[in-house]
Amino acid sequence: MLPASPEPRSGEELIRRILATPAATWIGEVDRLALLPLLRSAWDEHSHWRAVALAADRPAPAVVTRLGQLEKSLTTWLSLLGLTPVDRRRLGVAEVKARTLLDELRARHMALQRPAPTSGEKLARSKGRRDEP
Repeated sequence: MLPASPEPRSGEELIRRILATPAATWIGEVDRLALLPLLRSAWDEHSHWRAVALAADRPAPAVVTRLGQLEKSLTTWLSLLGLTPVDRRRLGVAEVKARTLLDELRARHMALQRPAPTSGEKLARSKGRRDEP
């Protein structure tokens, strides 16, 4: 048995989830805000036609066609909102990369690889000069 779907149950829930992410900072721009009502209603319509298609043994071709059209529109609008790294780069939206555990471990490893300073180097640094070898 498959686990419960993590898909939002409604267009309103989809918008709420999106706006609860860091994407809300660039989605808040006027040109992108207009996409949210379109996205909300398309998600709701897609959910309706998907349920109709799943309930039928053989969904009507018009239902299948409409689902395809809605999926294409949803994909386009999600892209315009900058929800993938490629879309963010296209929009010119910079994203601060959180330091990962792997980055942290690499930094520690590099610090361990450096030789410890000699007592002469420590003394020179404390006096504000550097002795050349």
